[in-house]
Order: sequence, then C-alpha cells, then structure tokens
Amino acid sequence: MSRPGWVLEGVVSGLQGVVAQLEAIYAANQIDSATAAAFTLAVATGPSISPTTPAPTSTVTGLYAAFVALYDILPALVSDVTGIDPSVGPGLIALAEGLAAAMTPSSASSAFALAADLAADAAAAAIGATDNRQAFAANAELIQRFTRFVFLSGYIEGLVTQSYATRAAAITARADCVQRFQRELELCGLSSDIGVANALTQMRDTAVAYLSQAIVNAQPVLTVTTPVQLPALFLAYRLYQDPTRASELIARNGVSCAELMPLTFEALAA
Repeated sequence: MSRPGWVLEGVVSGLQGVVAQLEAIYAANQIDSATAAAFTLAVATGPSISPTTPAPTSTVTGLYAAFVALYDILPALVSDVTGIDPSVGPGLIALAEGLAAAMTPSSASSAFALAADLAADAAAAAIGATDNRQAFAANAELIQRFTRFVFLSGYIEGLVTQSYATRAAAITARADCVQRFQRELELCGLSSDIGVANALTQMRDTAVAYLSQAIVNAQPVLTVTTPVQLPALFLAYRLYQDPTRASELIARNGVSCAELMPLTFEALAA
C-alpha cells in the first residue's frame, strides 16, 4: 500500500537527523585529520529504488564529505514502493564507526554513549489513529531504534580501542555497556527482530570480552595511609622504587604541594 508524502518525509527527516547528529559529534570533537581525510564511504549501491528512478551511486572521500553526500542523497533512497534502500543502514553504521575511529577512543565512547542515551523512543500513535498515522508512528519508532543502533556501533568502537588504567574504570565501562544493550535487547520481541538482536548481542559480547580482559590486566588502585605527611618523591620511591612516578601520585590525588602528600591517598599497585 502506497503512503502519502508526509509519511515518507518523516522517514527521510528521521534518517537525515541521524546524519546531522553524527556531524554534530564531528564538529564538537577533535578529529584525527589523517583518518578523517582517508575515510571513504560508498552509498546507494543497491538496486533501483523505484521503476523510474535509479539509485544514485556516490563514492565520497573524507568524513565531512560523507556526511554531506549521505544527507543529500537520502530523499532519493526512500520510496513508497520499495521502502528504504538497503545501502542506507550499512552506510550510516560505517559512517558512525569511521567517525569513532577518527576520534580519541575515550571521546568516542563518551560522545556516542550520550547520543544513544538521548535518542528517546518516539511517541506511539493515538488510539483510533488512521492507518497513515499509525504508519508514521511505527516508522518513527523504528528510526529511533535504528538511530540508537548506529550510535551504539560508534560507542563500541570507542570502548574496544581504549586502554583502562584501573580495574575500576574497566568494571564501570563493562557495567554501563551491558545496561545500555540490555534495554535495546528487551525491545526485540518480534520474530523480525532476530537479526537486530543477534547484531546487538555480538556487539555487546565483543565489548564485554575486551573489557573483561582489561579488568584482568589493569592495575588495581590502592588506598595508602601514612602516619605523617610525606613528600611525593619519597613516597614514589617507597611504593615503586621509582621517584619519577611522584608526578603520577600528585596528579592522581590533586595535590597542590608535592612536599606534603595527604595522610590518605590513592596509588596504583606496583
């Protein structure tokens, strides 16, 4: 059944919103220029999207060029006959992962986690709504779910490419990851969601495995108590037999006077 233009426009607008949010992340973060310049994304290489309109093919180089190309081409990739061109999903996911790879890992995991958390569910159709209103609401909800999937792809890229200085940091990252994915998996209640559930599970399990190993490898943080205040240089030598690590103790504990460390402070295990 063909849908009116305003229903399809809602789909296009929602997908363009994903691109716009990715571009906002790009603008707000320090991006590695070499990686961003080398990024290449091929969009719309699938079949024709309507009997009369062939699917455009655009190969663009550079992250920013990819944003522009995909944003501009999206209206042509949504049809009331064939639906959304199959290249759109992989294209957006590749763009998110490429953007995350061009960012510092910690910035990527933080930015994409926030974006996923802010992509709230769309409002359900009112009781008794027309078929077109129901279709609009259903499309909006699917786009929000897909939006979170795209952002979670970038989030995982950041999680598994960063190092964790302490076990506590890795444990927190793993717990946050599991919680974030659990909500999305709970929404996969239909037989048509099996593919999405499998993809989400694979992403989650990849991150959990990496973070679990990071927990094993990371040094624990100790709480050290001394009877009197001592210089950081002396404590670094006593703890690590390495006085050059005094700056580490000072930075970790926010000490303003290196000659007088607090009576109780944190230090990485030797």
